[in-house]
Amino acid sequence: MSACLALGATLLVLAEPRFTLSWLHSVEHVEWREAWEVAPEGLRLLEWRLRGSGAGMEPGPGAVLRDGWWVSPGDLRV
Repeated sequence: MSACLALGATLLVLAEPRFTLSWLHSVEHVEWREAWEVAPEGLRLLEWRLRGSGAGMEPGPGAVLRDGWWVSPGDLRV
């Protein structure tokens, strides 16, 4: 299954059903990653990872510390 995402004036076509978004927090400069899956009903967040905490970036419920990352299960469908 593929998905098309509109990002501003750019159209992005995803050939794989799973993808990762990664960025640095604007204040803490800590890396954040989200693993998503394209599902028939839309997008599903599989898990998110956080390299540290602070400035509104606390690990979520059920988070575990794994190899320096706080890993939380995803609980979001879009």
